[in-house]
Amino acid sequence: MSFEIVCNSCFSTIRAAENLRGKHVACPRCKSPIAVPTAEVSDGELAADDLVAGEIPLEGGGDVGDWDQLIGLEQSAQVAIGLDEQQGPAGDEVERKIESYLGRKVEASVSIPAHLLPNIRRGLRLLFFTAVLQLVTIVLASIGVGLFWAAAEMAVIELASQAPKMMAPDAELAKPEPSPLLAMAAVTATVAVVVQLIAAAAYSILVPVDLTGTYFCLWLPSEKSCRKMIQWSLIVKLIGPVVVVLSLLLLLVSPWFLILTVALAVGTLAAAWTLTMLGLQRFATFLQRQELMDEGLQLIITGLCLIAGGVIVPGAVLGMLLGGHWAMVLTIFVCITIACGYLFRHAPLEFLVNGFMYGTGAGFVMRYGNFLSALHHVRTKVTR
Repeated sequence: MSFEIVCNSCFSTIRAAENLRGKHVACPRCKSPIAVPTAEVSDGELAADDLVAGEIPLEGGGDVGDWDQLIGLEQSAQVAIGLDEQQGPAGDEVERKIESYLGRKVEASVSIPAHLLPNIRRGLRLLFFTAVLQLVTIVLASIGVGLFWAAAEMAVIELASQAPKMMAPDAELAKPEPSPLLAMAAVTATVAVVVQLIAAAAYSILVPVDLTGTYFCLWLPSEKSCRKMIQWSLIVKLIGPVVVVLSLLLLLVSPWFLILTVALAVGTLAAAWTLTMLGLQRFATFLQRQELMDEGLQLIITGLCLIAGGVIVPGAVLGMLLGGHWAMVLTIFVCITIACGYLFRHAPLEFLVNGFMYGTGAGFVMRYGNFLSALHHVRTKVTR
C-alpha cells in the first residue's frame, strides 16, 4: 500500500510506500530531501504541516538560509493555501503561520504560468542590458557635454585676450590669430563630437533592445492602460532616431532643416520620455498596491515623473519657440538643472556642472527600477 507526498521544492507528487513513514526520502525530480510523515493525512495537510513545522530540512541545516530558499518556502505556502477550499482549515493555518514568519501577507493567487519562464528570463536579461546600456549612454553624453563646455571656455578665453586687436579699425587685424589654446579647443570639440556620436550609436542599440525586453515582459499582470501607454512610448521612441537620420540627410540641402528636425527629434523624445514615465508610474502604483515594490522606489519614480512632465517637455517647447538648436539645448539643460537643484534641495548654481548627469541619470534609474520591479514580481509570482 502506498500514499502520496508533495515535494516542497518542485511541488511534484510522489508515491511512497508505507514502510517509509517517519523517514527521509529524496525527490526523484529535484533530489531535495522530503520528510515522510508518520501519520496518514490528506495531501494538502501534509504539504502544509511539514512545511510550517520545519520537518523538511533545508540546504545547509535546519534554518532558512538564503533568499532563494525563502522564496521556495513562500511558493510552497501559496500552493498549500491554494488547496484551502478543498482541504478545510489547513490552508488558513499555513497562511497565518507564514504571515507571522515572513512579516507580510502571502497572496494565495498566482498568475504567471511556468511555460512562460523562458520568455520571462529573456525579457529580464534584456531589461538589465538596457539599464546598463542606458548608463553607458548617460556617461558618454555627459562627457561629450563637458568637453563641449571645456572647448567653449578655452575658445572664449583666447578670443577675449585677442579682443583689443580684433576691435581695431584695420580689417586684417579683425581675424583671431592662431594660438595653441584655440587649437586645443578645436581638438576638444572634435573629441566631443566623436563621443556624442558613440553615445548616439549606443542609444540606437538601446531602442530595439528596450522594445524587445518590454515586449517579453508585457505578460506581467498590470493595468491594460499602463501596457498601452508603454507600447505607445516605445513607438514614439522609434520616431526620434528616424528624425535624426532625416535631419542629417536634409542637412545636405539646407542647414535650416537641421534646426527644424533636431527640434522635432527632441520634442519627440521628450514626449516619449513623458509617456514612458507616466506608464511606469501607473505600473509602479500597481506593483505597490500588490505589495511588490517598496515606498522608496515608488517615491523615486514619482519624482522622475514630475521632472519629465513639468520640466523636459516645457523646456523642449520653449527651446523650439526660441528657434535654434543651441538655444533649445541650453534651455532644456537649464530646466533640468533647476529641477535637479530643487529636487535635491541645493542651489541650482551648484548643479551647473553635474546637473546634466543628474537629469539624464533619471533614465538609468527608471530602467533599472523597472528591471528590479519585474524581477521581484517574477520571483514572488511564478507557479510551477
